[in-house]
Amino acid sequence: SFTVEPYSYPLSSEQITATADSNEPGRGPEKTLDLEGDLHSTDTSEMWLSASGVPHPTIKYEFGKVYKLHEMWIWNYNGPDPMLLGYGAKSVDISTSLDDITYTPVGTYTLGKGTSVSDYAHDSNDTYDNEIDLSGVAAQYVKIAVNSNWGFVGIELPQSGLSEVRFFYVPVRARKPDPENEATGVPLDTVLTWRAGRQADTHDVYISTDEQAVADGTVSPASIPAGGTCQVSYGPLSLELGKTYYWKVDEVNLAEEPNTWEGDVWSFSTPEYVVVEDFEGYSDDSGDEVFATWLDGFDVATNGSQIGYFPAVPPDDPHYLEQTIVHGGSWSAPLHYDNTGTVVNSEVTRTYSNPLNFTGGGIKVLTLFFYGQQSNSAPSAGEQMYVKLNGAKVVYDGDMADITREQWHQWDIDLASFGVNLSSVTTISIGFDRGTNSVSGLVYFDDILLYSSKCVPSRRKPAGDLNNDCRFDPWDIQILTNNWLISTYEIDPTDPGTANLIGHWPLDEGTGLTTADVAPAGYANHGDLVDGPMWTTGHDGGNAISFDGIDDYVVCAERFGDSPGTYPAELMPSTFTVSCWAKLDNFVEFSALVGNGMDYGANECGFFFFNYGYSTDNGRNFGLSLETGDSTSDAQYVETASLYETDTWYHLAATYDGQYAAVYVDGELAAGPQDVGGPIKWIDDNTGNYPERFAIGVWLDPDYELWSDGTIDEVRYYSRALTHGEIGWLAGEGSSYVQPLHLLLTPTNPEINAYDGDAIPIIDFKDFAALAADAWLDYQLWP
Repeated sequence: SFTVEPYSYPLSSEQITATADSNEPGRGPEKTLDLEGDLHSTDTSEMWLSASGVPHPTIKYEFGKVYKLHEMWIWNYNGPDPMLLGYGAKSVDISTSLDDITYTPVGTYTLGKGTSVSDYAHDSNDTYDNEIDLSGVAAQYVKIAVNSNWGFVGIELPQSGLSEVRFFYVPVRARKPDPENEATGVPLDTVLTWRAGRQADTHDVYISTDEQAVADGTVSPASIPAGGTCQVSYGPLSLELGKTYYWKVDEVNLAEEPNTWEGDVWSFSTPEYVVVEDFEGYSDDSGDEVFATWLDGFDVATNGSQIGYFPAVPPDDPHYLEQTIVHGGSWSAPLHYDNTGTVVNSEVTRTYSNPLNFTGGGIKVLTLFFYGQQSNSAPSAGEQMYVKLNGAKVVYDGDMADITREQWHQWDIDLASFGVNLSSVTTISIGFDRGTNSVSGLVYFDDILLYSSKCVPSRRKPAGDLNNDCRFDPWDIQILTNNWLISTYEIDPTDPGTANLIGHWPLDEGTGLTTADVAPAGYANHGDLVDGPMWTTGHDGGNAISFDGIDDYVVCAERFGDSPGTYPAELMPSTFTVSCWAKLDNFVEFSALVGNGMDYGANECGFFFFNYGYSTDNGRNFGLSLETGDSTSDAQYVETASLYETDTWYHLAATYDGQYAAVYVDGELAAGPQDVGGPIKWIDDNTGNYPERFAIGVWLDPDYELWSDGTIDEVRYYSRALTHGEIGWLAGEGSSYVQPLHLLLTPTNPEINAYDGDAIPIIDFKDFAALAADAWLDYQLWP
């Protein structure tokens, strides 16, 4: 057996708004919508009652949209005392409207009295009209105007009321969408289905990523004839990744009035990405291991790769995949590379018997995640991590030293850069090309994903995008407005973390420097005390090193003899930040705080961070000297203007981003950013040699030794230019502080320039005009 659906359905109270021209306090018209079940109580606080002196009130019901109304049930006023039944409405006029302006009469009806019992049913007396046929009228408003009430002993009472009103409608609109409304992760080739509205002859399907266009019906619909088979599907579709789609179905029948019933607007979203490989589908069973799918260098003399642990780990619960260091899910893949001996490269490859299509859904980006190990050898010249599709290679465009850093790194690759047929991908490879040195190591890989264009502010940032969402919109205007007519800029201190930290010398040991005085682990540049610098109290109450300005220093790395390859590669980055705390006994001309280079004069390379005491009038400053490839003189200098004091702790930092250099004192920009050209020179033009030494307290040169006279503490060295906020954090700034905006409006500070549209160091109306005209509502995604 089965039961067919009802002819009509009740409207829920959430779909109706009740108003009246009169009511007693706490006895409003909304009380007629709160009935649970089909029986009403005698509790008069749950009923509508007009104000005293208003025996002929009007109550109005508004629905959220037009419905095809079948009937209306009315429970009359139902007090516990039979006398109270006289407040119940007797004669009523009922009318309907589409617009709340023009009302069409339905009829005049006589309602039966309540029963004074707590299980009052609306149809207790079928002699009266408490169940009113609305005959399928299309309406959004219904009025009940009371002409009279039942009164008491033949006398009309001065008030009227009702207990409950319920409406039933015929389902002529499309309903029960599949995908369900607000569904997520909907497949790109999904088929839309729905429950047809009654009387539909044609279904008009509207779909777009523009919600308003669907609601207004301004997108072209697909018209599907219902016919005898009552088709209620549309698809399969060809959708895009990471999108929210809106759709509705209008039910059309030109023989009916109205001839179109507009559907609700539903939505669903597609996945943000497609998973190519997440290493979740493997086991430790024979033939189902990761290395049975991803073929590595097993038994291949020129391929030094091994994917997975072999033997499996841990011994008590062996697995071939890694289950602790994971990016997503439960597993990641350990990839061992061993580029030694006869090995050319270390590469693993997965082959697909059914080619993959990387062109659907607007796919443009391949993303994968990798996790390095501090114990890995520092990358040598020519060493490259890469990905191949169908044999076409794209090498890692980040810092190869990332494979020595124990954190997850996201690698985004523009699929177009492979230059292959992306609709038929048969092989994917991950590998490491051999460099000048024989090296080996371990890198974990996880989550190889496909994306459409992505919001990657570091790769593409539209002018005026102040909140890094790749769009210039009202949120950016709000940020700009908050800075109206200011000439200063607020900096929020930000922890720089350990990313790109290539040296950290806390100088806290007290008896000599050890491996505890350099981070991250794996670098051997821990430093040696030369000629007896003294331990003393540091800036934070711990230890620091005091230098006599004559001959003592700390050497952290040096080139032995004439072999340039013996100088640590990690100490020669293309961009850098060097910072320290310093308290000087004397400002001496070009006295180095930290030096990383060789020679003096025409044969320089590298940099040194110095204090300057040329004279009492213009000395007592700090500066950075460095050699760059397109410099117009022997060295480029970035020097502060302010005069600083002896016997005073200062936090000092210098940055170089590949073109611009800057000096910071106590977290505030004190010099620059200054265009010093680039790239930085790490090989001397005349000798071809690398730097001589990385030293603290001196910049050593055979003929010109620049000794520091004072105390130095907490030296840090990064392979990137830190942001202003990160330097503020190193300086110990615990809260936001204000920096003059004119110092920041430079080509090297695009995130600051975004606040200013006309290069005038003040946020004013011209900036609003410039940004709005150039970028208003503009998306700039990558690629």
